[in-house]
Amino acid sequence: MKLAFREFEEARLPELRKEFPKMRYKQHLKMIRDEFEKSDVNPMNKPHMSYNAPDERKVKVLEKKLEKLSLETGCENHQE
Repeated sequence: MKLAFREFEEARLPELRKEFPKMRYKQHLKMIRDEFEKSDVNPMNKPHMSYNAPDERKVKVLEKKLEKLSLETGCENHQE
């Protein structure tokens, strides 16, 4: 999780410095941490299930993930 946060911080910090040039580093870091908590990059926000979950549960989780991805990308799910 530390690695994911560091990568997120390295990508986001220059953007925040341009947007809010008068803020201090600690303030930027707090904003980055708050964004990371809600981000899909955060490994704690990934959908998860137990290894022996029933097939119905697995299908529901995967359908939710597919729906979320299609909404984010603007693509529709074409099922035949």
